[in-house]
Amino acid sequence: MNFDTKFGKFSGNNAREKMISYIKANYQGILGQDVALLDEEEGLDKIRRKYFHR
Repeated sequence: MNFDTKFGKFSGNNAREKMISYIKANYQGILGQDVALLDEEEGLDKIRRKYFHR
């Protein structure tokens, strides 16, 4: 997978921020209110722990 092709068009200054923007744009319907966790510090890790522990 070419990172720039997949994530380059999304906002952010680094790869992590671009991936978070991608998740917000494409998975907000699945995450529902949990998408707000992505705006918190370590929010991506919080979502990962929450969904992988189910």
